Amino acid sequence: MSCKTTSNKANQEFPSGKYKIVSLNAEKFKAEKDYFVNINSEKSRLGGKFDCNNYSVEYEKEKNSINFGYAVSTKMYCEGKMHNENAFFGKLNAIKTWSYKNQVLKLLDENNNLIVELKYVNNE
Repeated sequence: MSCKTTSNKANQEFPSGKYKIVSLNAEKFKAEKDYFVNINSEKSRLGGKFDCNNYSVEYEKEKNSINFGYAVSTKMYCEGKMHNENAFFGKLNAIKTWSYKNQVLKLLDENNNLIVELKYVNNE
């Protein structure tokens, strides 16, 4: 019985580490370079840096549902470089479910539409 529980839990997790943003379904997002997200699954925290500011956001996860809290970030203004972080922060509340398969983490809305796709790069 305990092996079954562990196996089910393993299917319900995504690993801590560095992820590359493969896609973000947001009108103002323009991938001008590679952007990365660091996930700490043990602390239920996601963070990183876009073109200007560092950010961090906690999440709550149960089975395949996920809810993000408010993102905190540094408050620098960078002329012409704020659109990507604003697009990302604007989509966090729309994310309701997730799936993880073949080192790809997909964050989806309540209708299973893809919001963010992340590719696991390594464990940092």
